[in-house]
Amino acid sequence: MSRICTICTDDEAHSINVALVHRDAYRHTASRYEVSTGALQRHAREHLPELLMRARDAVEVAEADSLLDRVESFYKRIEAILEAAESNSEWGTALQAIKECRGTWSFWVG
Repeated sequence: MSRICTICTDDEAHSINVALVHRDAYRHTASRYEVSTGALQRHAREHLPELLMRARDAVEVAEADSLLDRVESFYKRIEAILEAAESNSEWGTALQAIKECRGTWSFWVG
């Protein structure tokens, strides 16, 4: 039976993880949160890499969502320019808007 990580179950686990990521000295962190340096070392070795990978993945998803929102907003603006140009018979502007839409779309769909 494996041991339960006292750091993972500690009420201050998030703060402890932040201290570990900032590379605070184990003895200072252990003293501040009333845990053992051994528990900190085991937690940092066995659990922190997984937590950091999950955090990195979450950041990447958030950045991708933000980028997609920006592209969609840009695409809608181009479509509005196209509609306005067509309604005013500004065919040069309309063709340029079509090229921008096509370029934006092909960039995202490959």
